[in-house]
Amino acid sequence: MQNYIFCYGSLIAKDGRAKTGITGKTYVVRVNGLNRAWNQRMESVPTTAIGVVKDKESLCNGIITEIAETELRAPFDGTVGLR
Repeated sequence: MQNYIFCYGSLIAKDGRAKTGITGKTYVVRVNGLNRAWNQRMESVPTTAIGVVKDKESLCNGIITEIAETELRAPFDGTVGLR
């Protein structure tokens, strides 16, 4: 079974994904029911990152990309240094 991860923000750009090791095929998507919000507090640096919240009225643009089972946690661990 192939795994996919939904990416938005800086991870839409190929350079941003490369910094995290996400390099699979990508597909542009629009997801109903998600809204971006500055709601993810980063513990390793004093900043807040963009996360998503459920919102029936919202539509969120992004991509899905293929990702290996062994790499499923990598995007979340590696995005701290992205701008």
